[in-house]
Amino acid sequence: MNIIKKLPLMAFVLGLGLMISMSSFKEEVKEPAKYDQNASYAFEYNGPDFNQASVELASNWVYVANTDLCNGAKVKPCRIQVSEDYVNNPSTSPALKSIINISAELNTLHGTYYVKGLDDPTGLISNKPN
Repeated sequence: MNIIKKLPLMAFVLGLGLMISMSSFKEEVKEPAKYDQNASYAFEYNGPDFNQASVELASNWVYVANTDLCNGAKVKPCRIQVSEDYVNNPSTSPALKSIINISAELNTLHGTYYVKGLDDPTGLISNKPN
């Protein structure tokens, strides 16, 4: 009889403990980063070949006014878009800053490297087919 009187209190304590423990696993919802299309600059790959060093070299990317992206096949580099933070002379003759880290990955089927990543968190990558 004594346990029956304590049952509601035990259920309350158990529920409270469960609620506290589950709230520690709650994932924080973050708002997606805002991307300002007007503040981006497009660069097209103009390197001598498709080896890793050439693809990752900032001077092999030339500014293009057209911001259309390629179809996204991961075979060869095509275009990247970066924010003004990664551009020298943005108002006159835009060029990629040498500090940008472009990472390339090998497409083993074709033996070519394509762009896998950029330092710029708002940057866009666009590769093309063979």
